[in-house]
Amino acid sequence: MIYFCCEEKRRSAVRNYVAPEITPGVPGPDINGIDYLEVIDQEAETQADRQRLLRVFFVKPPQDPLLTPLSATPPSLGIEITGGERTTGIVADNAEFKENSYLEVHVNQRGDFSTYTLALIDPKTNKPLTGLDPALSSVDFSFKIECPSPFDCRDKTICPATVEPSPEIDYLAKDFTSFRQLVLDRISLLSPNWVERNPADLGITLVELLAYVGDYLSYYQDAIATEAYLGTAHQRVSVRRHARLLDYAMHDGRNARVWVQVRVTSDTPESGITLSPLLVKNRAGNWVAAASEPTPEEGLETLRTCFVTKVTDSTVL
Repeated sequence: MIYFCCEEKRRSAVRNYVAPEITPGVPGPDINGIDYLEVIDQEAETQADRQRLLRVFFVKPPQDPLLTPLSATPPSLGIEITGGERTTGIVADNAEFKENSYLEVHVNQRGDFSTYTLALIDPKTNKPLTGLDPALSSVDFSFKIECPSPFDCRDKTICPATVEPSPEIDYLAKDFTSFRQLVLDRISLLSPNWVERNPADLGITLVELLAYVGDYLSYYQDAIATEAYLGTAHQRVSVRRHARLLDYAMHDGRNARVWVQVRVTSDTPESGITLSPLLVKNRAGNWVAAASEPTPEEGLETLRTCFVTKVTDSTVL
């Protein structure tokens, strides 16, 4: 079973690391790290070696100063194995750098079902081995990964989840202008080099299209909240539907009308009284019928017939 270190970005950074030159033509010390660990179980050559062989692979081929302690016979490095619940105190009794590729570690006993940690340290300083990245100088593993277990095989990852920063959104934007400014502010944050503001530009066209759609949806949100109540509804169809919920059939309505009674005095001529659509008081103070609308500059008082909606000819009572 192979156990990878969870720091994928860290491994990529170490893999792409280029040692700077201390002097022209002489590169500085390289940085390496543990890539993964493999537990040899069923493929072991003997029954006694099952779950007692650990192969430690590195991110890239080891170079000095890491290669020197690894290639020594035996390797001059400290191998520290910690962890365990029922079985503790596991130590490495042999180690060998195989094929200039990986470090094979043989331990004195098998571990239990819990999680262990293997770390490569400098025996003189008890710190991570020189040439190893501190974050990649150890790896977690389990001896019993290939053994049947009554427990749930799912294990919680110890790698923290990547938290993406949430964008700053102005939720008070409700109209075309505010939506347009909101989109432009967001684009300025994501692409600072884009500074085009010409209305004929395709980017500005798309921004204004999004602002239009946002304004349209915002209107619908406000309309739905307004028309949802009888006391705030503005449209006649909304009031009709509210009334229908109460089994009330709302009338379609009609034009306003009123009965008018006109009384005349006893000295009214038999020919009747002519009601002119417009009377104008002349300079002498008498009301006379006007053939056309007087201009405001004349300052004349007017009297209009209000018995009917529109008077085109003289009306006789």
